[in-house]
Amino acid sequence: MVAIAAFFVAGCSGDGGADGSTSAATTGAGTNGGSPTPVAPGVPSTTISSWASATNAGPWSPAVSLKLPKDFGIPTSFYVCAVWKHSASRAACEATPGVKLPIGTTLRLEQQPIGPAVTNADTPGWGTVATSEDATLSAVLSNFVTGNKPGTFTYRTTLRDRAGQILARSNLVEVTWHK
Repeated sequence: MVAIAAFFVAGCSGDGGADGSTSAATTGAGTNGGSPTPVAPGVPSTTISSWASATNAGPWSPAVSLKLPKDFGIPTSFYVCAVWKHSASRAACEATPGVKLPIGTTLRLEQQPIGPAVTNADTPGWGTVATSEDATLSAVLSNFVTGNKPGTFTYRTTLRDRAGQILARSNLVEVTWHK
């Protein structure tokens, strides 16, 4: 697993939650005024399920509300996990044994608004906060990656080929920061 920028990668485990996956063979809302983000045509239907939690052990949810710390120097962590080909009967953030990503692909965890995340030309409006070459992507993030500002940040996980083409996309996950 490869981590990007000022956050750490950690394993996520715990009891599941509601299955929040979406099918990848269609297009979904993008960031350019609601324009669809293209997904490669003819890609077999697969799923990526994503969740967030205030703790590494869950409970996993598609939405989390957190309090910003009074001292910006002390981060408040949260966890985001995504699983490729997730089965609703499996625990959240655990890939089915033997499941691997297609050769030459990567899971990319992206946030909107971008904040201090890494920007990529192939994804306007979204910033990359973590990647994985495994069937599970687990990331420990904090208020630092959101710029320590109140508001709602949206996360999604995409499966991309080497050219950056989106082959599959997860459900959206929201993390709301309040004072």
